[in-house]
Parts: sequence; C-alpha cells; structure tokens
Amino acid sequence: MILNFNFDTANLATRLREGLSAANVNNAFTQLGAMVVNDAVTKPPTPRIDTGNLRGSWSIALAGRLFNKGNSQGQLSPDTNGMQKFELRVGFNMPYASIMESGMRKGKAIGFGIKSQRATPRTGNHFLETKIKNKQRIYLKFLQEKLI
Repeated sequence: MILNFNFDTANLATRLREGLSAANVNNAFTQLGAMVVNDAVTKPPTPRIDTGNLRGSWSIALAGRLFNKGNSQGQLSPDTNGMQKFELRVGFNMPYASIMESGMRKGKAIGFGIKSQRATPRTGNHFLETKIKNKQRIYLKFLQEKLI
C-alpha cells in the first residue's frame, strides 16, 4: 500500500535556508515510521500470532535525495521548486507478511489459531493498512510539525 503525503513546501524552503539539516529530516521520517510500526503492533487489529516472529520483523527504510552534490554542510537543497520526494517504507519482513496482512492464502481466507484468538491486543487482517489509512492525518500533522 502506498500513501502519499503532500504539503506546501514554501515554509520548508525557508526552514532549509535557515539550516534544517538532512539529519533532522531523516530523524523526522524515522520517527514517523516508528509511530506507524508501533500502531501496527500495539493497536488492534495486530498481526496474527503463532511464534511472534511476524510482530518482531518490522523494518523502516528511508529513500530520497537528501543532499545537493558538492554540499559539504550536510544541508538539504534550499531550492525546493515543487516537492522534494522522499520515500518511507514501513513493513514486516517475514515471507508470509503480505498473506497475514490480507488474511488470504491462494484465494482462501486464513483462520485464526488459538494464540491469535487469545492475543491481546486483538489480531486481525490489514493490521498495517488500517493504521495508515485511519491515522494518515495524524501522521501528516506530525511530519509537518517536524519539518515546517
């Protein structure tokens, strides 16, 4: 699932000229990723549980062009004509993660085992997608506060 955050970069350009560093941007996106993972694992629905390997297999990755070539200050490019594109990937790395997210295997619904039925917080399908869709405004507000 892809969720795009778009916001006005006019204030961001000012912040970049004032010295917003690439490290601060990295930190903001990493904190956002940690919020998404935390919500996925601690707020229902959560990943199914058998061994707990899926819940512990999360990862956060950030991609984007953070530095201007030749910029030794570690500053972001202050010429933000339009949007600068960053990609934050949050997910679970087990080979069966997408099957557990959808609750479907080979076109058939997967049942919940005893551990999943008794798990607290409650397990369910779309444990990552639901959080991203339902809390996107909160995530965007957090990111705006950190960057603008």
